[in-house]
Amino acid sequence: MTPSQNSHVWPDPAAMQRAEDVLLAAVSCAADPDARARLEALVPKGIDWALLLRLSKRHGIAPLLDAAISRHDLRRHVPSTVAEALSEAASTAAAASLLRDQAAAESVPALDAGGYRPIVIRGPVLAHEYYEDASLRPSADIDILVPPERWPDLLDDVHRWQHAVESVAFRVSDRRCDLPAHLDPARLNDPSFRRWLQEECVPWRIETASPWGILFEFHFDLFPHCPDDAGVPDLWTTAERVLLPGTTVRTLGQPELLIELCFHAMKHYAWRARLIWFCDIDRVVRRDATRIDWDRLFQRAHELGARTSVFYALKLAADLLDTPVPAAALASAQPSGMRARLVARSWPKYLRPLLRRVPPGCPFAHQWAADPWGALTSRFSLEAAVQLARALWPSRDYLYLRYGVKGALRSYLYHLRHLAKAPMAAAAVRRAQGW
Repeated sequence: MTPSQNSHVWPDPAAMQRAEDVLLAAVSCAADPDARARLEALVPKGIDWALLLRLSKRHGIAPLLDAAISRHDLRRHVPSTVAEALSEAASTAAAASLLRDQAAAESVPALDAGGYRPIVIRGPVLAHEYYEDASLRPSADIDILVPPERWPDLLDDVHRWQHAVESVAFRVSDRRCDLPAHLDPARLNDPSFRRWLQEECVPWRIETASPWGILFEFHFDLFPHCPDDAGVPDLWTTAERVLLPGTTVRTLGQPELLIELCFHAMKHYAWRARLIWFCDIDRVVRRDATRIDWDRLFQRAHELGARTSVFYALKLAADLLDTPVPAAALASAQPSGMRARLVARSWPKYLRPLLRRVPPGCPFAHQWAADPWGALTSRFSLEAAVQLARALWPSRDYLYLRYGVKGALRSYLYHLRHLAKAPMAAAAVRRAQGW
């Protein structure tokens, strides 16, 4: 049985390789003539189109793939069912983009009026500033950075704006905690609870669902590994204003914009990396090439505790998408130490796993947490279950790419503990009617 017949059967390695080659060529062909030639040569060959479709959706690049195939008159080589699915994905992304813009146009001014000084990151800003059409860069939510000292007030205001609070993540005594979904607004009026939030907790993230059905993620600290807090307020002083449909918003200026994209991509690299995040890096580097001071970029990344992440994200983008990162700049920022030398020596093995960390047929993390036994038995073959376990438990090398030598082991143990507790936590959330 082939992957096209059953999405839960593990794909053939050769078929996976061909599908990956098509995806990499499709997302690069707008700026790279060599990628256009590769795409035109690859598409007429034997492609597992069902596998390619699933990969493109998982990596958030179905609209880019559809545009590339249409632009180069390759649709005649694509099965009609797959062509229709790609067109439908592109239409859905276009409709979602309009809805996302409407939500941003109404919510960002409300945040500004409340004194939150919101900084919109990734999503809509990248879509309008760095893509030919905003619908080519789909996103499931709107990420907004707000000052950490205002976070209890934000919980009040999002309820007033009729946002449904999905989750609240924070740290207490350096340990991360999550409040269950559907936080009771009346709980926020408890003075002792408010005092505890304000004095004992370090905010991490608040996720809400807006009346338009768009998810919002409010962030309070984009760079948790920053050695000190001295550089964080500069994010507001260096922020730039960009025009979105219906409103003007703040966004990160350079080099913080590129640093945050790299850090975000590597933050998820070991678990659920998506190719669209590296497409963002590629487009920002290509468009802002004259504005980027590479020495300043890596110096600022060091100040924010993200130098290792920035180096490896740029190297991955350069090797996968031919992103024009100066070789001299990468060489000067090469991490030192034995582990870094070992990673550099075996670098090719890190490229393809970017596309295969959670392969087609495997559940996302929330599906695993909600029903781990069902995910490993009824839905998947034994081979897929083994591969899923490998995807969920990343190697120390992958964590090194994200955290560096010192932080890898601690993070590795944290994620193992988190995954072990996930089924119990999911069961508790399902039982809870409120908090």
